[in-house]
Amino acid sequence: MLENLPIATLVAGINNSLAILQKRGIPISDWDQKKRELYRLKVFGGKVYFLAAELDRSEH
Repeated sequence: MLENLPIATLVAGINNSLAILQKRGIPISDWDQKKRELYRLKVFGGKVYFLAAELDRSEH
């Protein structure tokens, strides 16, 4: 069933799942750059990109 969904719909579903994980405090780290954390997927020009940021989780 999922195989036939449009790309934008699949990406929206993944982003919803990411939001749930973020609310639960579960980060998804970049394998190669452990300080970077995935926070969203974006469709641009027919291609899917992941958006990640280097987050400072240290307490001041």
